[in-house]
Amino acid sequence: MVSKNGRRPMSPVGAMLLLLFFVFTMPSAPAAEEKRYKLAVMEIEDRSGKFSKEVISNATEYLRSKMVSSNKYVVISKDRQQKQLIKEEKKESHKECYDQSCRIQLGQALSADTILAGSITKFGGIFTLTVEIIDLAKEATIQGAEAEFENMEKGLKTAIEEIAEQLITGRKRSSVPQAAANASVAAAPVRAGAPANDLEGRYDQARDLERTDKGRAIEMYEDIMDVSEKGSKYYLRAEKRIAELKGGAKPAAAAPAPAAPAPAAPVSTRYRIEGGKAIDPKSGLIWQRDNASNLNFEAAESYCRSLNLDGEMGWRLPTVDELRTLISGCPNSGPGGACKVTSSCRSSGCADDPVCSCGPQGGPGEKGFYWEPGVWRYTGSSFGTFWSSTSRSDAMRRAWAIHFYSAYIFNKNTGDLAGVRCVKQGSKKN
Repeated sequence: MVSKNGRRPMSPVGAMLLLLFFVFTMPSAPAAEEKRYKLAVMEIEDRSGKFSKEVISNATEYLRSKMVSSNKYVVISKDRQQKQLIKEEKKESHKECYDQSCRIQLGQALSADTILAGSITKFGGIFTLTVEIIDLAKEATIQGAEAEFENMEKGLKTAIEEIAEQLITGRKRSSVPQAAANASVAAAPVRAGAPANDLEGRYDQARDLERTDKGRAIEMYEDIMDVSEKGSKYYLRAEKRIAELKGGAKPAAAAPAPAAPAPAAPVSTRYRIEGGKAIDPKSGLIWQRDNASNLNFEAAESYCRSLNLDGEMGWRLPTVDELRTLISGCPNSGPGGACKVTSSCRSSGCADDPVCSCGPQGGPGEKGFYWEPGVWRYTGSSFGTFWSSTSRSDAMRRAWAIHFYSAYIFNKNTGDLAGVRCVKQGSKKN
């Protein structure tokens, strides 16, 4: 059949081929933009009681601004949150909504997908800012971050910047936490002849610590003297502070008296020492006497799995129950103590800060650590925090650790750094 213009009509097969040609040759529609979740940033809770309401409010707004600038979330404004809280919860202000159930209800009332909840705690002279992003549909933590700091408001600002970078990029700003870097030359060594601004920062941190932790302040001044040229400005300033803190006059420039011989290390009555191993006959546990420092949780597990100590393999990260057996001199957190954190009780509710610790530097070990003296060949920061293999049951990417400086049992973000002392099971002897 021929049409009036003399052309044959297109066959069905030809029409189908033409349609497919247009479908596959037309430019594709732009890809859908990745969904941005609605986020409500809750007021930071100051559990330390050291910050004014104004500072906390400003800190929360600073954290909110960081999340806004990331373009990763649609961030709900503070004014809208406060108005909704007054409407839904009949409370005076957003600052009073600190328990998780209140925050979840507020987030749901705001039609948010997620909430960001943060808190500040203080222990052993160190502040810790911890934040969690909670998925409201699941009522579960989907992301967390933590940063330590010392210098009050200035340190809090730096901690917020660290937290924001962890949340937004998934990376830490530095391989060494702020507090660890400030606290220990072993964790973040400063070479002799360090720049003056490094020494000035350390000196200022030591001055800040004098009121709360005189022993640690003295350690920091000694570190400054170790890395400064003798007779230099910061050497003399640190020497003077040490003399005043110890209650004596500045030492005279006379030649030092011959050093007395170092006392012999005490002989352990609990462990059997065999080279690089400390063996506990009662439990059958064999411990590494040395340790690794500044490893995150995953690296800590890998370190123990690959450890070859005195020709022996088969090492692992200890459970929190096993790590507690190393505590000596603290009935609260030692084995069988009042602290409820165990391999069977792993949630945040199992920990009670006053019960799960003792006073700083009150233990029988070297420098007042809460472990048996003369056993451990310790290398690390002034605090002696060690990972356990026990994860927190109610939060992703958090695991329990022990801070032997104060026998403190607490949980850390698994991306943070701590020390590692590996263990393996031997045979028990009664």
